[in-house]
Amino acid sequence: MSKKRNALYGLLGFLTIFTFFLFICLLSSSELIYSISVVTCFFMGLGSLFALSQFIRETKLEPLPVLSSSAVLIEKIKEDHRGSSSYFLNFELDNDERKLFKVNRETYAKYLQNEKGIISYKEKDNLIEFLSFEKEPNN
Repeated sequence: MSKKRNALYGLLGFLTIFTFFLFICLLSSSELIYSISVVTCFFMGLGSLFALSQFIRETKLEPLPVLSSSAVLIEKIKEDHRGSSSYFLNFELDNDERKLFKVNRETYAKYLQNEKGIISYKEKDNLIEFLSFEKEPNN
């Protein structure tokens, strides 16, 4: 399933739950149920905005051509935040240009620094998406 479709389903899911709790909030005579519904609506609204931003991002990246280049993984970066981590892979392409990609934990763990291979990605303006890195056989 495409990332764009996943983002759309996430958005629809959040909006459905948001609507349900908004309906409960409007019909509730209990202050406790009203308070719970208001808080839930707030977080569902935030989730909907996140899903919408992902959908827009995927809509912009989807029609772009896949770019490929010989590359070396020059740096792996792990940023720890309160209770979560962000993972980045920094590649140097064959034209000496460097590209920094945000990746998931599994992708981050899959590669070692200084590995050489062919990288595939999509890029437009300030949007960039890592697709794959095919390591050279002797790495």
